Amino acid sequence: MQVNPELAKIQAQLDVCDGDIRDLTSKIDEVETMLANAAPDDVAYLRTEKEQLRTEKEQLRKKEERFAKQATLFYRTAKEVDFVIDGETVTRRIDRLTWEKYLQEEDAPHGLQLAGGDQVPVVFGFDELESGKAYRVVSEKERRQSEHPAAISFFTRARAEDGSIVYQPAVAEFWSQKEFKEWLEEPGQRHQLWARVKDQPQRRIHTLEQARNAPKEASLMLEAAGDLLQQSIVDLQGFVKNHSSGIEHQTTKAIVRDASLIDEFGPLQLVSDGRAVTFFNATTRMKALEVDGMVLSTSVLLVNESKAAPVASDAADAVRSVAILRDILRHPSRFSSEPADVLQTIQGVERIVGVLSGFTFSSAVLDACHDNNLRAVCTNGEGYSVSN
Repeated sequence: MQVNPELAKIQAQLDVCDGDIRDLTSKIDEVETMLANAAPDDVAYLRTEKEQLRTEKEQLRKKEERFAKQATLFYRTAKEVDFVIDGETVTRRIDRLTWEKYLQEEDAPHGLQLAGGDQVPVVFGFDELESGKAYRVVSEKERRQSEHPAAISFFTRARAEDGSIVYQPAVAEFWSQKEFKEWLEEPGQRHQLWARVKDQPQRRIHTLEQARNAPKEASLMLEAAGDLLQQSIVDLQGFVKNHSSGIEHQTTKAIVRDASLIDEFGPLQLVSDGRAVTFFNATTRMKALEVDGMVLSTSVLLVNESKAAPVASDAADAVRSVAILRDILRHPSRFSSEPADVLQTIQGVERIVGVLSGFTFSSAVLDACHDNNLRAVCTNGEGYSVSN
């Protein structure tokens, strides 16, 4: 049985609209975050951008509503079909939506065949039903004697010995929707089955019919609730790490070009291209210190402690990093660095100055920087400038 092409087209259009709406919602959230930290000169532009995105989102919602109405009309198209049950004929006028709900019920029939015919019973869909025809409901026993079960190929997620995620192929066989549903809802092992096609939104599989009629290019993925939660955590951790690394690199590169700092310390250059550096105890290989970035002049080393929105305790962390780095440079043979050449590059500096950087600073944080002889670097709407 093939998926109705008209319904597939409508559903594809709905999926595209849904994906575009989600993307616009994320963009609006990003603009709202930028507005909260924006300089006065940027507020007007960001508000205009936000309104444009909202207008585009509203247009997409109206477009989605039109497709949804088409789908509703499609689902409400009805057929009159006779069902022969225990020798009695029952005429039913049924639409696609009602029919698909019926298939998910526990007492749904296991197959149909045209009454009076010798056709092999099949797992049926609404498009296979013909108005005005009579169908005999086939029992599970009859079907098992005349058919093979539906074999569904899918992948499961597992973790290799090295901790990486691997995907393993598997196959399961089902005689009915009831068996399929029980398989997904097995106590303690509640699963979700998803159809994934490259560059398209993934779709959840709810019925045996949907699993059998998934596109050939689709990969079916069986996910346990724990797998989904674990992947969400991994994705979130990846986002946080990537976001943090971006801020660290951005602010360190801003420091090296800041006119006020150049006036104070002379020409500046990036250490390790402004990327984060980790120092280790040479004997134990335990991490001694990780800094978000460093900038070097002829005799002064600026150490960057970067946060999106620094708080007073971050100033204390910056002071602590400076103290640990002083100890490392007093006894360089006891430590190593990653990248390896950094420790040698910064040896011999006469002075270490801490820098606290970020997007926005409260007066309490600026006071903490002043009290601890730290430089505070924050955005001015155009780039970065020294606030203290």
